[in-house]
Amino acid sequence: MAPEDGPAPGRPGAARTPAAALSRLRRPRLYEQLADHITAFIEAQGLSPGERLPPERLLAEQLGVSRATLAQALVALEVRGVVDVRHGEGAVLREASAASQLDAALAAHGPDERDLADARAAVLGAVAALAAERAGPDQRAALAGALEGAGSQGVRATAA
Repeated sequence: MAPEDGPAPGRPGAARTPAAALSRLRRPRLYEQLADHITAFIEAQGLSPGERLPPERLLAEQLGVSRATLAQALVALEVRGVVDVRHGEGAVLREASAASQLDAALAAHGPDERDLADARAAVLGAVAALAAERAGPDQRAALAGALEGAGSQGVRATAA
């Protein structure tokens, strides 16, 4: 290797290549985009639970998609709890559940790192509490030792 080429990759002083910092982008599938578009339409029109969406044939034509793609989008909306697809009746809006409201909020705003850290802390705390509740005496002693070994600050192990 010529001196002007610089150090070999992986060696101290080697420059990182821009490609190493890149990762593949995830493109939403058409039916996912369509489901989000229909959700935005529902909100913009102020539609209420129990109201029906336009018939599939008309909706597919208005949106410029195939009925198969529209059917996939409606299934996605049904899974999210936004609509009930009833044979012969079409798609009927459901009462918004807490899960569907959370999905909508995450889709609209997306979680940031702080939100994810808060959620992780809440889940880990609940998991630790369950583990401590269900643990036997030997397991509790092991948990207490692990806490002491980790040097956890603000966390106390209590014997039950």
